[in-house]
Amino acid sequence: MEIKKIFDDFANAFSKKIDVNYHIKLQFEISDLEKENIWQIDVDNGEVLIYNDNRITPEEVFVLTSETLLKLYNNELSPLTAFANEPNKDGIMCSLIELKYKDPKKIVKAGERIEPELLSFFDRLHKFDDFFNKDYLNKIIVKESNCIKLHNVNGIGLLKDSQKQCLHVFFSIKKNETLKQGPIEFCAYILNGKGILRVDDSEFDIEKNEYYHLKPKTNVIFDNQFDDNLDILYLGLV
Repeated sequence: MEIKKIFDDFANAFSKKIDVNYHIKLQFEISDLEKENIWQIDVDNGEVLIYNDNRITPEEVFVLTSETLLKLYNNELSPLTAFANEPNKDGIMCSLIELKYKDPKKIVKAGERIEPELLSFFDRLHKFDDFFNKDYLNKIIVKESNCIKLHNVNGIGLLKDSQKQCLHVFFSIKKNETLKQGPIEFCAYILNGKGILRVDDSEFDIEKNEYYHLKPKTNVIFDNQFDDNLDILYLGLV
């Protein structure tokens, strides 16, 4: 499929998802292509303009492969999953849509105060996740083959809204795997399988069709010792 059609289809759908006040300027570079490898996106006044050359000064530059782009187009990869930072085999944090220039000033540690201008950019960038979905109603195909490793188990990022402070993730925990979550309030709906849920000093048997609202004081662990995958819909806070 032509790269131009992919970006044009993304742009047409995205223009229906934004209002006239939304604006952002970004550049994406396709790392495995020699031609048509620079794509700039200029969003302003309700318009989404696509350039296959250098016409604007981007606020940020990202790098991805043509395979990642095609998977996004075919709903085989969710945008939030593609942007998710996870350690590789060498322990280096990276993502499928990777920052080309990692500015230390834009790396925020937990608990640090974020300057209003940077916070505004982060909000606009999270909204831009919606760009990489050609459907007006953002569609994500949730199945194991579309997962990547998130928190050491298979997962798919579904939704992240920093303004509403919500995060939705699908996790699929294989036999002898565990998913560990920190001491934050969240909900979990068990979609498939069964396992053990450890909360603080207590342990519970869990299985399909059960829903839990958790307010742990320490870490939470989902443990699967069974043959079937333990599939969980995680509904938490950013």
